[in-house]
Amino acid sequence: MSEKKNNLSRRDFIAATAAGLVGAGIASMPGGKALSEEKKKAGGKIITRKLGRTGLEMPIISMGALNIDSPGILKAAFDKGVRHIDTASGYHSGRNEEMVGEIIKKEGLRKEMV
Repeated sequence: MSEKKNNLSRRDFIAATAAGLVGAGIASMPGGKALSEEKKKAGGKIITRKLGRTGLEMPIISMGALNIDSPGILKAAFDKGVRHIDTASGYHSGRNEEMVGEIIKKEGLRKEMV
C-alpha cells in the first residue's frame, strides 16, 4: 500500500475549510432569517430584546465611546435610537464620561439609557 503525502498548505487548508463551511450552509445558520424578519418588523428602529428576567428592554447594538470627542456624534447616535454607550473613566482622562453624561442630561434621555 502506497502512502500519499498531503501537500496542502495551511493557507489552502483554511480556504478549503471556509469554502466547505459556506457550502454546507453554516453561513446561513438559524437566526439569520429571524433577525432579518425582525428588522422588517422594526420599521427602521433599533431592535431591542429583554435582558434576562429583568424585563429591561436592551438594544441589540451599542456604541463604544473610546475615541469620541465630539458631542455631535453622540447626539446623532441618540437621534437614531442608540441607548447603550460603552465608556470608561480612562477614556480621555475621564472627560469622555463627563461629555456622555452632559449630553444625556441635555437631551433628557436618562431614563431611556441602559
